[in-house]
Amino acid sequence: MHKGTRHTGKVPEALRASREQSDQLKLLQKKLAKAIEEENFEQAAQLRDEIKHITPRGTGLGVS
Repeated sequence: MHKGTRHTGKVPEALRASREQSDQLKLLQKKLAKAIEEENFEQAAQLRDEIKHITPRGTGLGVS
């Protein structure tokens, strides 16, 4: 009867957009960490700028 514990129905638009942005931010932060680890600083700078662009001001979620 129940297929799992993850909700698969409709999600309010604001919540969906927030979740997508959060997922994108996490992915960019992982890519940034990998670029820094590999000493690819040009790519790291581009990722940092992209993170700053999508992060809302005052949330503290971005990169400083």
